This record gives sequence, C-alpha cells and structure tokens, in this order.
Amino acid sequence: MKEYGISGNLAERLKADFGRETRPHERLKLYAEYVEWLKSGRKTTTIRIESGKLRYPASETLQLVETVPADKSYEKPIGSVTFEKIVIKRFGDLDDGDAKRDGFSSKEELRSALQEIFGAIPEDELVSIYHIKSAKFDGGA
Repeated sequence: MKEYGISGNLAERLKADFGRETRPHERLKLYAEYVEWLKSGRKTTTIRIESGKLRYPASETLQLVETVPADKSYEKPIGSVTFEKIVIKRFGDLDDGDAKRDGFSSKEELRSALQEIFGAIPEDELVSIYHIKSAKFDGGA
C-alpha cells in the first residue's frame, strides 16, 4: 500500500513507483445508488481499476457525474467532489476497512461489486482508492 497527496505531478510519481501507465479521470462517474451513499456520508472513498494502468484524479476537484448501470449513455452532472489523497494497493489486499469507507458492509461485498463493474480482477491487480474530502451537489442538495 502506498499513499499519495493529490498535489504535484501525481502521474509521474505513480509511474516512477509502479512502472505502469497512468490515466487521469477528468470527471468522477458514480452510479446513482453510490451518489446517495456519498450524500449520506456512508461513502467516503471510491475505488478505480483499469487493467495494467493506474487511475488518478486529474485535479484535486472533479465534476461529479451520476450514471446508472442499465443505461451506459445516461450521464448527469450533479456537482463536484474534492479529494484528500489516493491510496494504491493490490485488489487482493482490500480489507473490511476499505469496504466500510466505500459504503459496503464487508470486503466480500466490495469485491463482488467491483467485479460486477469492472469484470474479473486478478488478486495482484493494483487499484486506486480515492479518499473524498468533500462533495458539493448542484441545487443545494
């Protein structure tokens, strides 16, 4: 596990430390159900995975976009989210603490949800855990 602040050249630091390509998120997409978890405080992290690459937020604050699993074309900008840090760890090392911060009751539930979203994930695949500092929702929500 390795922790990174969002400032500075995060892409270069990740590439140097892990020898992998990196890809920034310009916007943060979350399923509507997870947006509700974020609003209620149940969700304080989000986990991002891309095979063979490390994902990271392009800046400290990103536009927050609501999506739904059943309609891949549905994208609704709903506010912004600000990050405190990211943590990189192996998929196989995710634990119950990671699950709770992501809004799930157990690491098994978290792992199952991630595999539903991203497909089969090898135990040694690196994941990016974005720690959320704050979220602002359009319309005062």
